[in-house]
Amino acid sequence: MNYRDLSMNRTLVTEDDLKVFSQVRVISEYLAVFSTHSGITSLKFFRNLETIRGTILYQGTSALLVQANPGLRNLGFSSLHKIENGDIRFILNSKLCVSVDTDGLREAEVIKSSVAVVNVLNNLSCSTCIVIHAIM
Repeated sequence: MNYRDLSMNRTLVTEDDLKVFSQVRVISEYLAVFSTHSGITSLKFFRNLETIRGTILYQGTSALLVQANPGLRNLGFSSLHKIENGDIRFILNSKLCVSVDTDGLREAEVIKSSVAVVNVLNNLSCSTCIVIHAIM
C-alpha cells in the first residue's frame, strides 16, 4: 500500500519499499530515522543490521537517532548487537515504547552498546516494553 502526501502531492515510501535495507549488516557511519509518515510502524527492514560503527556521527554525536516518527511502534532491530561509537537517541516517537536498562535486563529488543549517552525523550510512556541495554 502506498501512502499519499496530499500537501505535496507525492507518493510516500512504504515498509515494502524499504525491504532492500534488510541486506545491510554493518553501517560505517550513523543511522538516522526521522520524520517518517504514520504508515511506517517498524524498522524491521533493518532486521539483519548487526553493527553501527559510528565513524562519522549525526550532528557530531549520534550513531543511532530515531526521532519524530508518529507511527513507529517497534524498532525491529533483531540482530543489532554493537554500536562502536556515538550516542543512541529516541526522541518524539509518540507510539514507541522505549525503556533504558543498565542493569543487564534482557527483554524483547536489546541493544548492547558502549556508548556514552542513551537519550529517551518524549516517546510513549510505558514501563514494560522495549528495553535498551547500555553497557556504560
